[in-house]
Amino acid sequence: MDLRQGGEAAVTLPGGTRPIESLRAALKGLGSLAGADADGLLARVSDAGLIDLLQAYRQLRAVLAAGEARVQVAFDASQRAAAEQRGVPRAERGKGIADQIALARGVSAHRAANDLAVAKGLVTELPQTLGRLACGAVSEDAALAVAKETVCLMPEDRAIVDERLAPRLAAGTSARRAASLARAEAARVDGESVTRRIAMAHKDRTVTTRPAPDAMVYLTGLLPVKEGVAAYASLVAHAVPPAVAIPSRGASAVGLFC
Repeated sequence: MDLRQGGEAAVTLPGGTRPIESLRAALKGLGSLAGADADGLLARVSDAGLIDLLQAYRQLRAVLAAGEARVQVAFDASQRAAAEQRGVPRAERGKGIADQIALARGVSAHRAANDLAVAKGLVTELPQTLGRLACGAVSEDAALAVAKETVCLMPEDRAIVDERLAPRLAAGTSARRAASLARAEAARVDGESVTRRIAMAHKDRTVTTRPAPDAMVYLTGLLPVKEGVAAYASLVAHAVPPAVAIPSRGASAVGLFC
């Protein structure tokens, strides 16, 4: 069945509403609470109502994140199926998918590819965690932390961790807490996953730079502990200037400041 007509989704929701039309209507309503007239509208809402609105926004972000994950995975599957029908070799069927997702989401292709991989994990192997996200019961950051911390597990082991962990995830669970819980459960299910995760982390080591004002640069490194500590000590020894002597009272301070 062709799910697209004129560039828009042709599938309809209960009641005959198309998904894209439903989202646009919701965006229009939400826009009234964020635009130039928002102050006047919000001034008529009680403090309790404002708190309820903040909670609704939090839940909305989670629901949108779950929906976005499913849309990305659906698009990936559709593109790969079309490529297969055209006779494209399996190794090349995913070519260009991340670029299209990146354009739609306004992010880099590298980030789109990484996010797509995480979304696949949530949709196909962590249904309980995704379900918690889809109903706004857990934050996007917490759900993503679970996905990233269980990536080294086999699908069946990942499903076990998902089953055990999802009920313990709540709205107030931070990403750090969720990651800690996921690591602990992963170690219980498959102790060797800890070693595999460390090995994967070592492969991801990198050093990057980004410009800073006044002809300076920020240097960032993701390194194993031993190498990271050694690099830090070396940088401190070479990069930190010696302490500047403070002149005594009455001495000229010209040249010390610019």
